[in-house]
Amino acid sequence: MIIFLLSLLVAVLLEITFSSLPFTVIVLILMLFFKKDDYIYYVFFIVGFLMDILLLRNLGLTSFFYLCTIGVVYLYRRKFETTSFPFVVFISFFSSFFYLLMFSDKLIFLQSVFSMFVSIISFMFAYKYLYKKKKNYLYKKL
Repeated sequence: MIIFLLSLLVAVLLEITFSSLPFTVIVLILMLFFKKDDYIYYVFFIVGFLMDILLLRNLGLTSFFYLCTIGVVYLYRRKFETTSFPFVVFISFFSSFFYLLMFSDKLIFLQSVFSMFVSIISFMFAYKYLYKKKKNYLYKKL
């Protein structure tokens, strides 16, 4: 949990100060895959609201986008294996694409592809080092 909150803080700082890439969307997707708690709604609503304030956007747009993304992932969670590689590619590309379509006007497709690769690398790292260790620990405990 601490790792995801720290990565969320770093993603927000990077997105506000450095780049227009949707790093918070990537962290959102990773948190949805590995954390199945309901507090994610509240965390990303607050993060979206703060990003709107800091980036001088209309209040609530980013929060609305994050909540819609969470809703789409939860909707498809029952039908698909959401921790699979193809689903990560699909949802990261399209969520980044629509985020950039709403909030950016430069190189939307290229930035979406780049953020998809960043999310794939992040997913592989998190799956290998965070998720597998937790799963093996629970299995050994039983």
